[in-house]
Amino acid sequence: MRNSLITLTLHLLNQYGLVDLFQLDMVKLWRFLVLVQEDYHNDNPYHNSVHAADVTQAMYCYLQEPMVRHSPNSG
Repeated sequence: MRNSLITLTLHLLNQYGLVDLFQLDMVKLWRFLVLVQEDYHNDNPYHNSVHAADVTQAMYCYLQEPMVRHSPNSG
């Protein structure tokens, strides 16, 4: 779980083709995500990088719900 936020974010960006769409440099993206993950303080028992990965994954799941995916405001 040490790099769960990085791994999940990279997976989702690739799954939706956003790395290619925005022509993201994978090395720079990896470094950026490492900085984001490291900015979370692991001494906080709740708001840490594992919690951030959990919230990211939960939002992905919510956005997969048919009523959300096909809402009038979904574009």
